Amino acid sequence: RVGLGQVRGLTGGTLERLLASRADEGAFLSLPDFLARTRARVDETEHLVQCGAFDGFDRTRPELLWRLHLLTTETRRPPRGAELDRGRLAACRATPRSREEDALRAARARTRGWRSGLALGRVELAPGETASLFPDPEAPSLVLPGLPDLDRSERGLLEFELLGLTVTDHPVALFPCAADARLDELRRAPRLPRADGKLLDARTRRPVHPIDCAALEDYAGGRVTLRGWLAASRRVRTSSGQWMRFLTFEDETGIAEVVLFPAVYSRDGHVLVDAGPHRVTGVVENDLGACTLHAERLW
Repeated sequence: RVGLGQVRGLTGGTLERLLASRADEGAFLSLPDFLARTRARVDETEHLVQCGAFDGFDRTRPELLWRLHLLTTETRRPPRGAELDRGRLAACRATPRSREEDALRAARARTRGWRSGLALGRVELAPGETASLFPDPEAPSLVLPGLPDLDRSERGLLEFELLGLTVTDHPVALFPCAADARLDELRRAPRLPRADGKLLDARTRRPVHPIDCAALEDYAGGRVTLRGWLAASRRVRTSSGQWMRFLTFEDETGIAEVVLFPAVYSRDGHVLVDAGPHRVTGVVENDLGACTLHAERLW
């Protein structure tokens, strides 16, 4: 559960009106109901739709954005190509409260009649009140177009952009790993020169024994490869004045601590320009029960 204050672009005034209305009048029942009670701006409402705040309205996010476009369009000018008359546009703007009032008026219209006994129902007219035996037909209900929802990757990207985190899936499952593209390029190179002048088969230069972050302690003393999201980082100087870095990697299973000593950090530290995901290969060291991966290579 993510607090509304986390949503990018949501102003304090809108947030206060939203919370006050929810406390005084209860939960919001639809997108028109939300707009009528909070007077939120279009861009604020778009952000709430895109990060999933209105998923409980049983509409896909593209459908909600389509309806938001209609709700914020002037009544006298329906959107071009939408094939909506003013009655349908009014139906789109209806809130649960206005729907109840419309239903009550329609029920009264169907039951009103004459006092002489020729009435259509039991409702009598007040002195001077007039009524028709044939009330106007109810306005047709608005049918929104069925639009497919965003795929998991698109949802995750929007959530990360608007919330600073992902709700649908873990970032490791959503975002591409730049190391994979670099490894593919490395594998396509048939041979690479070594420092001693001999040739090294590029296919042998690949991550060894990939494991989940939570399984790190099961491989003490072994060489493994982690693929994870950079959750935390701390850079420090050694006693000799060189830079090294401590990393916390995270995947769907848990977290793992990684150490980049000066030689590895100076060579591969440029890879850590974003949160990842990243691939790192190294040796698992067990220090008094705490397992840490001493990195040999950031791919």
